[in-house]
Amino acid sequence: MLRRLALLGGVLALSACGGGAPEEETGTPNVIVYETRGRVEMLPEAALPMNDFLVHHEPIPGFKGNFSETTPAGMNSMVMPFPPGEGVDLDGVKIGDVLSLRFQVTYHSENGAVSGMTLLSYEELPADTRLDLGRVREPE
Repeated sequence: MLRRLALLGGVLALSACGGGAPEEETGTPNVIVYETRGRVEMLPEAALPMNDFLVHHEPIPGFKGNFSETTPAGMNSMVMPFPPGEGVDLDGVKIGDVLSLRFQVTYHSENGAVSGMTLLSYEELPADTRLDLGRVREPE
């Protein structure tokens, strides 16, 4: 329970994060689609309802912590839950797998803060794929 609360706190802290350009603005108000890569840290289990799909992802330079940000600062690498969207099947995914992820972030219409995330799709990458699990780099 404490681990879930800590992770939820990390997700809520997204409103303090921000980056360059998002991967795609969907046309739906207050929804942006992003891409990143990461390593699977935890898989959901039906017997454990508080268990999430957790991924240690690379920095996301264009991430907006608030929809109204005009110059987002990005998001550093972290372990974060990626709730699978409708039709996203995690069968065959194992802890330690390296994936490319495509996910959408929904922002509150009133204050622009992050209100939810959904994993849209993923692709398994070669096991020897090197990940950059550091901080967002400043543009040169």
